[in-house]
Amino acid sequence: MNKPFNAVIALLSAYILSTFNAVHAALPTGAAVTTGAGVTNTTSPFVFVSELLSSGVGVAALAVSALTVLGVAWTSYAAFTESRQKGEWKNFGVTASIGVVLVVGVVLMSILAVDYAA
Repeated sequence: MNKPFNAVIALLSAYILSTFNAVHAALPTGAAVTTGAGVTNTTSPFVFVSELLSSGVGVAALAVSALTVLGVAWTSYAAFTESRQKGEWKNFGVTASIGVVLVVGVVLMSILAVDYAA
């Protein structure tokens, strides 16, 4: 009774694994992604971070962005715990909304600063 079911499961598993192997073989190698080999004007995040960390402005922009994200996360968590205790969520919503806008603005300004400095 279970033999046909096991055979179907085995065939289905083999098909899924063969599809995974075919897709995996079509992916670029790690060296081509991190160095941008064979690609001109790449938008790879690895190349972007590598170029970002090669300049002083990039490191400063990354530090400012990281501190902003940590500050917003800390403030949002404090507002969350206070709202949970009081049962009133308006303060948390306002704090989180302003924090998201602040983080997006600071990250965009940091990217513009790096582009301007280059």
